[in-house]
Amino acid sequence: MHLPVDNLKKTIKRYSDLAHQGQDKDFGKESFRLVPLDKGPYYGAILGGRLLATFDGLRINSNMQVIRENGSAIKGLYVAGNCSGDLTQLAFQAWQLVMRILLDV
Repeated sequence: MHLPVDNLKKTIKRYSDLAHQGQDKDFGKESFRLVPLDKGPYYGAILGGRLLATFDGLRINSNMQVIRENGSAIKGLYVAGNCSGDLTQLAFQAWQLVMRILLDV
């Protein structure tokens, strides 16, 4: 895969340390999604995109305007695609449920 081995080792150690602390200080990942990578072996693969989904993202209204927690639109701020994660979240969860049933996992 032509990855710089030292950088990869440092990245895995950093991620695992943060997972053990329960806080992603680098990227803000939710703590329940953090899983330490303490025990190998590890495998890598180069994959091309087939399915793209965003679990989180900016909340939007039907006009694609970003909304505040109280539901009011932020004037002049529009998003589309992956930034509008709440549009795909429910569809992806439904697909995931179907796959779990089919694969019996």
